[in-house]
Amino acid sequence: TLDYENDLERTYKTIVQAIRDYFEKCGLKRAVLGLSGGLDSTVCAVLLADALGKENVFGISMPSEITSAESRNDAAELAHNLGIHFMQMPIGKIVDAANVCLSELFSGIERIWDCRYKTVSFTQDNIQARARAVLLWGISNEFEACIPIATSDKSELYMGYATVNGDMSGGFAPIADVPKTKLFALARWLNKNRAEKNAVPEAVILK
Repeated sequence: TLDYENDLERTYKTIVQAIRDYFEKCGLKRAVLGLSGGLDSTVCAVLLADALGKENVFGISMPSEITSAESRNDAAELAHNLGIHFMQMPIGKIVDAANVCLSELFSGIERIWDCRYKTVSFTQDNIQARARAVLLWGISNEFEACIPIATSDKSELYMGYATVNGDMSGGFAPIADVPKTKLFALARWLNKNRAEKNAVPEAVILK
């Protein structure tokens, strides 16, 4: 069924309590996550702010050269609405450096193996996702009691529409058991039922 209305409050309370329990048991205090301007990271940010306190959540926008201005603006608006910390760090330098190394590596391997993809390759997509994970893990390694958050949802896991060691990478995955259809309903529920209304930008839900 796609009629989630009667289960949304329970879903919200269960995830918030799960975040609190995990952080307390592991001696953690702070969470850092990538804010893409998409639904998954947006809902995760709301849940983390409610579970840990907005002062303990840091959202990082990590645009590439193909990231739209709308996505960057939606991420910033969400952070402002929630009152969480926010920074933007473009990933272009990391991606460029990785491509230089990989190009040399690929050329050497291609002289031995003749099975290189000719038309379809996900290398660039995955490099971008993994570059973002490197930044988030770096923050967690540098600052006390902090872990990065994996923002993939259940539908992405079912479909394989996520990058291993990229957007699937993190110390905790709040929405890993929530399908995408339910996340749309949950986002609207959060806007109506939290003490601070309409934290989730409407553009994120409509995107």
